[in-house]
Amino acid sequence: MTDNPIKILNGTNGKLALYSDKIVITRKGLMSTKEKTIYLSQITGIQLKQPSRWTKGYILFTVPGSVETRGDPIMAVLDENALMFDSANIDAALEIKNTTEKLMNQSVKTTTSLSPADELRKFKQLLDEGVISEIEFEQKKKQILGL
Repeated sequence: MTDNPIKILNGTNGKLALYSDKIVITRKGLMSTKEKTIYLSQITGIQLKQPSRWTKGYILFTVPGSVETRGDPIMAVLDENALMFDSANIDAALEIKNTTEKLMNQSVKTTTSLSPADELRKFKQLLDEGVISEIEFEQKKKQILGL
């Protein structure tokens, strides 16, 4: 049994569904449909660019190892962690952003602090899964160990 989304954003290049623990972005291409799941615990940042008279807006979720678009809507079109939307959907996009940030803050408050060994294990697992790079792992390791 799957849980129902809290919020949905119908974009110009797909759909975004926000759940209590994840975001699912479904993008439709010419030949196939791609679905990307991003767990809230993976998100390190959220960009929201409002649409203008000439350009679409986008909402983009930054995760370890991703490259930010830095306000470039052309790159956001190609980014699998982003969804484009028009001015009719700005309210839904803002709700998604605000609700995601609230859920992330609640998650941080309820998470108990891990021992340094547990934190290292967590980041090693992310490295093994390819979520973070070797460099990112080494940086976190030094930070955790206070080196």
